[in-house]
Amino acid sequence: MSKLNHHIQIRELLEKAIKISDEDWSIFSSRLVYSEFNKGDLITESGNIESFMSFIVEGAVRVFYETKDNEYTIEFRTPISPVSSYASFISRMPSMVNIEAITPCKLYRLLHSDMEYIYENTDAGEKVGRKMIEMAYVQREMKEIKLNTVTAESFYLDLMKDNPELFKSIPQKYLASYLGIAPESLSRIRNSISNGK
Repeated sequence: MSKLNHHIQIRELLEKAIKISDEDWSIFSSRLVYSEFNKGDLITESGNIESFMSFIVEGAVRVFYETKDNEYTIEFRTPISPVSSYASFISRMPSMVNIEAITPCKLYRLLHSDMEYIYENTDAGEKVGRKMIEMAYVQREMKEIKLNTVTAESFYLDLMKDNPELFKSIPQKYLASYLGIAPESLSRIRNSISNGK
């Protein structure tokens, strides 16, 4: 897909929140930097300050944090959606999460300094930035509610319905971590679904 089409998709995503004038969009899009990542690459590494707000146009990423003994996947992101270590990006404190490409990925990215420039030099900039953060937190909260109110099997079925091709490519251990269950439990859920039980 062409750069123009990718920019159109990003603009359409942002305009779900607020209308952006052509003049503002010209400033916004001129600051977008194209980047590619291979499967397994860390896009953001914990301990570093997040420099970018990124928009995924191809591929998929996972957001995870680590403890001494385990990794915990807290989010998957697919096209077309923003991804960042939001707390770090906003606070300028070191990130507590990693963002990893789980497939080859193509992103358009905004440096923090460019985001500040957009805030200061466009009418829509601050509203767009606020809406992106709001969308991220709403999605996180909805996930937390689902984890506590529906079964892991129901949650898994919802994920598969939303993006079946993506979830076929996600390693079982990452998906199980996201669902808050052991890989063995996810295997049982998949077998139960396959057997029509």
